[in-house]
Order: sequence, then C-alpha cells, then structure tokens
Amino acid sequence: MMRQLLTFSTLLVLMLLLCHCSASKSEAQLHKREKSAAVNTDSKLDYPIRGISFESPGRFFPSSDFPNIQVEAAANWIAISPYAYTRKNAHTNVLFYVDKDKGWWGETVKGAMSIAQYAKEKGLKVMVKPQVYIPNGGWVGHQDFKTEAEWQAWEKAYEKYLLSFTKACDSLEIDLFCIGTEYRFAAVKRADFWRNLIKKVRSEYKGELVYAANWDNYQKITFWDDLDYIGVNAYFPLVDAERASPEAVKQAWKPLIKQLSAFCESYNKPMIFP
Repeated sequence: MMRQLLTFSTLLVLMLLLCHCSASKSEAQLHKREKSAAVNTDSKLDYPIRGISFESPGRFFPSSDFPNIQVEAAANWIAISPYAYTRKNAHTNVLFYVDKDKGWWGETVKGAMSIAQYAKEKGLKVMVKPQVYIPNGGWVGHQDFKTEAEWQAWEKAYEKYLLSFTKACDSLEIDLFCIGTEYRFAAVKRADFWRNLIKKVRSEYKGELVYAANWDNYQKITFWDDLDYIGVNAYFPLVDAERASPEAVKQAWKPLIKQLSAFCESYNKPMIFP
C-alpha cells in the first residue's frame, strides 16, 4: 500500500512565524517566481503551511499510486528528502546515487523529481530537502574535523551532493529547497563555505532557500541573511513529565514562541519549521 511510504510519525505542521512578512499578496504574486539571484524580501509561501515528510521509496511507483495527502493528512505541503550517507562521523565522504541502477529510486534525482511532479499534479507545494545520515547511531550534528584538509574534502563532497539536485529543482519549479540540516559544527565553524554554497545554489535554482538548524543551535548560525527563511527543527523539550496535558504543552510553547519571534524579527525574515 502506498500509505506505508508516508511517515506519519514524522508529520509536522510547518508553523510559520509572521515576522515582517506580508500575507496579503494576490494569488498571482504568490506564485510568481523571482528570477534574480538576490534574496527574496517577501515570502511567497502559502499560509498556513501544513507539511508532511515523505519517505523515499526504494522502487518506482506510478503517479496513480500517489495518495491524496490533502485529504488523508490535511496537508498542503510535502517535504521530499533524498538521502545520502556518510559512513561515520569522522569520514569526509558523502555517498549518493544520482540516476544509477543501484540505490533507492526515491533518493536519485530522477526518483525525487518524479515524486515532486506527482505532488505538484495533486496541487501540493514541494520542499526538496537533501539530507545526510550516518549509520549505527551517528548524527551529522556530531560531524567535526581536525584539519583544514579534512574540512575541504567534506565540503567538496557535500557540495557535489547538494548541487546534483539544483538544476532539476529549478526546471520543475520546486517551491523551496533546503541546503542542509542540523550541522551543529559545520554550520558554525565553516560559515564561509555555506555562504559560497548558497551563491552556487542560487546560480542554478531560482526558488527560495532555507537551512534547517537544530533547535538548540539556530542562534549560532550566521548566514541567515543569505537565505529566504530561518529554519528550525523545533524539537524543543517542553514538559518534564511522562504524560503532559495539552494545556501544559501550550503554556510551555508561549515563551519559546516569543523567543523565536524576536529572533526572526532581528533578521527581518520569516521562520519555518522545515
């Protein structure tokens, strides 16, 4: 069943904090694609953003098998994450398949763009979010290197992986592209790399860009100015209890919302939870 490919356990409402961002645009303005390489000053994302993550399938499936996500999950956005992998935290490699006969179909450029096309045909907005995983309990947030040579080797590999999707995303007019996820050390120590990477992405992709920082790391990122959105993976600890009431969770969010709102106002940019 196609439903098995939807990771409902990772269903996330991509809450948009309206920080100096006009929501009173005409429909034509919302869907007009900006062709300049400059950072877009006005959000073109539709409100509210209700997103669901789509697990990349290993095999091809036809568009007729794509589910009605708007009805089944009340979503208007889909996040497609074609994964690459690094063998362990200390390795500089980023291994991925583009359009080869091996690897998961949904993680190739062809497969990911096919899924994106299915989603667009259903009237969904699409974010493409290439991500790197590390097997055996590893996490990219722990990835760190001791030498300049190691950092440069990793940067070259990561850039090759990310840029393998940009032209295809531009051709399909993908709405949003995420340049990275939860690089606790790399995003802080190597800010110049990310700024240069953003320039290269913008030279091939004219849609909007976001980076997904971890909930406890987003304030240390210095290249938000170069992006269209501030992205936070908002796994904030809320209530220290085995079972928490909805009201307790709601109350725990209130100071966080103030904190997040103040942060995006300081950059004059909207924030999303990608």
